[in-house]
Formats: sequence, structure tokens, C-alpha cells
Amino acid sequence: MQKYEPLEEVSPVEYADFKGIYRATVHVTDRCNLRCLYCGFDSGGGERAEIPYETMANVVSTLARHQIRHLDLSGGEVTIRKDIFDILRLIDQTPMSLGIISNGTLITPEMAENLGRYQIHAVKISFDGLRDNHDKLRGEGNYDRAMNGLRNVVDRAGIKTKALMTLTAYNGQDVGELAKVLADSGAWRLVIRGCDSNGRSNADYVPTEKHIDRVYRDLLALEGQLPEEFIEWSFINPFPHLGIWANNPYVMLEESGRHMTILANGDVMVDYCSFCANGSKEGNLFEQDLDEIVSAIIQRT
Repeated sequence: MQKYEPLEEVSPVEYADFKGIYRATVHVTDRCNLRCLYCGFDSGGGERAEIPYETMANVVSTLARHQIRHLDLSGGEVTIRKDIFDILRLIDQTPMSLGIISNGTLITPEMAENLGRYQIHAVKISFDGLRDNHDKLRGEGNYDRAMNGLRNVVDRAGIKTKALMTLTAYNGQDVGELAKVLADSGAWRLVIRGCDSNGRSNADYVPTEKHIDRVYRDLLALEGQLPEEFIEWSFINPFPHLGIWANNPYVMLEESGRHMTILANGDVMVDYCSFCANGSKEGNLFEQDLDEIVSAIIQRT
């Protein structure tokens, strides 16, 4: 099926003229194979919420019917679901462009080849620094597992990969070298986002202006050493000097706020950020009709 243009390829003018919710993120599960120290969802271990397959079928059809352009699947860990390929098959039958957010550790060569059978715009894999810092936050050996997962997606699936780095107070010094390693490993882009004191995180993890300024300057020093437009900065312009990314359409789209999130517990949120736990709750798909919730959101935009 013909897909909508991926989010990064839509011009700011076209996006500004769009009426309604452009992008949706669905947290298909809160289950996870890791226990990251700063996790905004406190995922992993014990009983966790998950959206059943039958409900996911309704979610996908409802979002497509309301002309949502881009859908990200997130968690928890998306690839931990045994029915993930059934869910991808549903999305393949819609025009929505698709991204998958993963920690990468479960993406074996076989799984990557299976992912390559579907129309996935990008797989987004989390990295929290170089090996030492990544493993301190995510567990020993998980840097190598994530890097293998990224390479499997690139080599076996032929899908673009984004590396998602959550900037904390402790890993900013890794950004420059990590960017070079990721580019050499075939990553398409590195997205840098901020950590807040939510879930298992606390104020000690939150980067200060000084930390962010250092990262900014380290990236400036790499000019000409990275692929063009390799860095995406998903902070909402915390400091004026970050205007260097003002021409990046991804940043502009993030700032416009036309984003809906469905959490694994069924809560439907607008302008939701997992790291700062903000956003407006509009309803719950297990308690109300999702079509009515989405219609009400769109009518206000």
C-alpha cells in the first residue's frame, strides 16, 4: 500500500497546513527485558500493562480512518511481543508511515530479516553513551547487544536506523565519539533527547544547561566529520544557541504539538512526554470508544 511521507520528509509548511493529529505513538506493552535506571515508565519485571492484539487491531484501524500520517510503536520493549509481526501486518495494510522504538537487544539476524518484510520507515534503537555508560544504565553487555541489533537492521532488513540517546548528567562526554561510532556502523541519524526525573529516574540524572552546552559544542567540533543532517535534537529549544537546528523539520514538527500517545494502560494523551510525565489525558480506550476520543481531539486542533 502507498504510504504517507515519513515525518522527517514533510515540509514545515505542509505540516502547518495539516488539520488534526499528525503523529501517534502507541505503547504496545510495558513489558521489557531490561531495567534501565532512568526508565520513565518503570518498565520491566513483574506484571505489566499490554494492549491485547484485538484492541491493537481497533487502534490501527481507528488511527488510519482518522488519517493519522505517522505511527511509532513503543514500549516497554516492542520486540518482546510474540505477536509483533501480526501487528506489523495490520499496519502494512494502512497508509500510515511506521517507526519502531526498541532497545535493540532482541533484534537477532532472523528477527531483522522478518522486520525487512514490512514497510517500516525506521527502527529507532536506544543508546545511552559508549559501552561503559550504556551498560551502567542498561546492564552489562547490552551496549554490544544493541549495536549488534542496529547492524542487523541495517544489514539484514535494509531499514533506516535511528539511534536514540537520552542525555543525562553523566553521559554527555560520550556524544561526539558515539556519533562517529554510530555513523560508521550504518546508523542513519542520532537523536538526542533529555532525561527528566520521572519513573525510575531522579533529579540526579537530569542534564543541566552546562551539560547540554558541552554537548552542543562537542557536536559543533564534529562539523564535516558526520553525514549531513546526522544529528536530530529533540529538546524543545531549551537554549537560543540550539537554533543551529532550526532548519531541521523534525524539530519543527515536535514543537507544533500535534502528537497523540496511547499508553499500554489504555490512556490516550495529547502532547505527552514520557520523560517529563506531562500531557493532557483525553480518555482511556478500555473505558471509552477510541473513535470518539480521537474525533474529539481532532475537532479541537
